[in-house]
Amino acid sequence: MAMVIEAVAAGLGVALLPRFLVEADIAAGRVATPFAQVLEDDAAYRFVYPDAAEEVPALRAFRDWILRQAGG
Repeated sequence: MAMVIEAVAAGLGVALLPRFLVEADIAAGRVATPFAQVLEDDAAYRFVYPDAAEEVPALRAFRDWILRQAGG
């Protein structure tokens, strides 16, 4: 995410980032928030992949391992 923040600060685009990662950059004027609205999140991670990849053995093995590690 640090490279994304640097790209935004360089004027190369916009990004959706957790506010705590850019607080100092906002305070320093390096980046700006274009909207007053803050999106709330449940602080969860998502494991996403295309439907077509669901049967790929390596993906299934990785997914199953992640779920075991997370206690799910």
